Amino acid sequence: MNQFKSTILTITLLFLITACTSLPKKSEIVNVSHVSELSSWTARGKMLFVSGKEKESAYFYWQQNKNEFHFVLSTVLGIDVMTLKYEHGMATLKVDGEQHTSPDPQTLVARFTNKQIPFDKLHLWLLGHANKQDISSPTYNSKNEIQSFDYMPEGFNQTSWNVKYGPRKPLQQLNLPSALTIKSSDSRIKLAISHWQLQG
Repeated sequence: MNQFKSTILTITLLFLITACTSLPKKSEIVNVSHVSELSSWTARGKMLFVSGKEKESAYFYWQQNKNEFHFVLSTVLGIDVMTLKYEHGMATLKVDGEQHTSPDPQTLVARFTNKQIPFDKLHLWLLGHANKQDISSPTYNSKNEIQSFDYMPEGFNQTSWNVKYGPRKPLQQLNLPSALTIKSSDSRIKLAISHWQLQG
């Protein structure tokens, strides 16, 4: 009888331990009321580049940590075709088996891949956010979430962009984009976001 009670007690303790370890960690719950409060997050999905008659698609990974980020483009087989890291004020690009550095990630990528990607603002746009002083002609949906806008960087001979959002999906207290299209006069970038992870 004592052995039976001991066995039951052991099983009960194991069950409680397993249940406790399967509970979500408190750090996974982000207590923010607006996307502008997020400093660390990850997004994954698919990206389509269209320029003239040329089309290229790839899977993307974006990890943001305050003012630094890690961006990867990969094939359907998981092979990285381009990685870009921006940390300590310097961008490092790995593409075609070579590594290049520059303080300006957008110019760096354009030079070695011939792709114009607005890296200076993309971390905001992915979240469905834009600084009002940076944009013009904004439109909003019924929930007062930004739906489209135009962006023209300061400076000579800069590329202007139009951004339009597709559906949004709720995640914790936030409503995050699942699709957006970024257009310039000669190119278009479509992003479909399949996975979000918020760290804080």
